[in-house]
Amino acid sequence: LGTRKRTRELETESSSQKSSQEVLTIQTRSGCSPSSGEIVIEGQVPFCANLELILRMKKIQNIVFMGNLGGCTQAITEAKDKGFGCWLLEECLPTIVAESKQEAIAVPSSFLLGALSSTSNSLILAVNGTLMRGLELNPNMINAGATFVSEAETDKAYRMWSLDDVCPAMQRVSEGGTNIKLELWSVPYASVPDILKKEPAGLCIGKVRLADGSEVLGVLGEAWKCEGKREITSYGGWRNYIKNKNKDKTM
Repeated sequence: LGTRKRTRELETESSSQKSSQEVLTIQTRSGCSPSSGEIVIEGQVPFCANLELILRMKKIQNIVFMGNLGGCTQAITEAKDKGFGCWLLEECLPTIVAESKQEAIAVPSSFLLGALSSTSNSLILAVNGTLMRGLELNPNMINAGATFVSEAETDKAYRMWSLDDVCPAMQRVSEGGTNIKLELWSVPYASVPDILKKEPAGLCIGKVRLADGSEVLGVLGEAWKCEGKREITSYGGWRNYIKNKNKDKTM
């Protein structure tokens, strides 16, 4: 919603990638001359009934917000409450207000293009802690419609910390890293914000490089969250740590 120049670039790029999904551009501010195919909703409008009707009729499940979010926080919250996936395009945001960041996930345009050009409605998400099979928060994945794809591991550039033995936090580093075991899941795009919102504070989404050189989105830990915590990199993954932590304490 807003920032037409970047919207046009995304539409052009996604068309060149032969996207099978429709890109609908909606302006919520007057004063701009609409281009062909654009829908204009006049004035400072939150997530109104007309907008919801338009999106439902076109079977659109995900909304990308761009531009000045000062007046968009209410719209993001209402859209989220109505079951839409909400994303913030980070290159087009002068600032990300805290309330908006809590309700939506900030992503680079490269991620959005991947969503637009995909023939699927899902993405591959790498999880390395309690979202994995059989662990405490795995029901969050199942309830979101996610499906297990495979086990995998990172390249040798990651370190891991235990956050009070509740969950791990993984970071990419320039030295001292190793391969960290994780799982790859196929997650519906619209479900990713819900999964991440239920994660502990300090965990975020970012690109994770796998041992085969490919990159996927995955759960990472912010630096402040790892300060003063026990480093468990040598275990090579959360499962191995929780299996052996008590054993190591008695030795």
